[in-house]
Amino acid sequence: MQPRSVQVTGRSTYIISLPKEWARKAGIGKGSTVYIEVMADGSLRIVPSKRERRGQLSKVIDASRYGDASSLIREVISHYLAGYNSVRIDYDPGQKEVAERVREVIESSILGLSVLEGTATSMTFYAVLDPSSMSLEDATTKLVADALHMLEDTLEGIRRGDEDLLEGVTRQDQLVDKLYLLIAKQLTIALMNPLNVRDFGLETPAEAPHLFLAVKSVERIADHATIVARNAIELLGEGKDIPERIACSLEEAMELFRDVSSALSSPDKERAEKVAKLIERAGRGPTWEERYPDSRLYAMVESIGRIFGYSLDIAEAIIDVSTVREAARILRS
Repeated sequence: MQPRSVQVTGRSTYIISLPKEWARKAGIGKGSTVYIEVMADGSLRIVPSKRERRGQLSKVIDASRYGDASSLIREVISHYLAGYNSVRIDYDPGQKEVAERVREVIESSILGLSVLEGTATSMTFYAVLDPSSMSLEDATTKLVADALHMLEDTLEGIRRGDEDLLEGVTRQDQLVDKLYLLIAKQLTIALMNPLNVRDFGLETPAEAPHLFLAVKSVERIADHATIVARNAIELLGEGKDIPERIACSLEEAMELFRDVSSALSSPDKERAEKVAKLIERAGRGPTWEERYPDSRLYAMVESIGRIFGYSLDIAEAIIDVSTVREAARILRS
């Protein structure tokens, strides 16, 4: 902290001097423009104008430093989330199979990240989709809609014994993952430049972590819908019945998720609190203590219980976002 004395020029203009070393590193000189933001706690944030122009971020990854495709995939995804525009992977000819696996997973899992340049020993992913082309609110709404659709198809597939419908659920999970990663990227970029958080529909940077937890919970609910669907496919394929008790519990979990997720796009604290109480009263559906003749039924029971739990997490995240916004408004007033 560097203390500065406040000076008054004219009759009503307050001025302070900027630290010389900071101004030099920031490229600020006579006539430069800076942006001043009033923060929620009443402090001021000064941002040099050149920071407003995001540079083109690129990365070169040496595949030989990574032992398998999974490690490389995680590395590429981390750079996508951080807002990199291009990521090049250099690999030895003997790693071509690993590189192709990385390409297959990345292009099928991430919206707008594709290989547009390659040689015998390298491939370059380019982010061809501007994360702002879909608003954070629209992306969240679509994520919720897709996860809900997966639950609906899983329930219908179980009750109708429709294996094709259940197979479709497993394919839908890939789209949910794409939307989840897009939202994670949007929130990361927003926090890297808090001056522009309102461009992403956030009132304050402090609500981003809570929103991320809610979005992650939606993605996990879709994962558990997939687990239920896959186990149902196996059971139906063997001519085994799925107890109606499990279907009823899945339906209850689905309806509670529907109720709480509708309060997510525009955080509704009152509604979230009501749904949270309903989830707590509903319990966790079928229990492990109940007797089921097949371990796959137990896996379905466990996943349905997780859906209840993640729906409660979403409700709590909505309450947290609403409270953070309320606090920020009070501090700004």
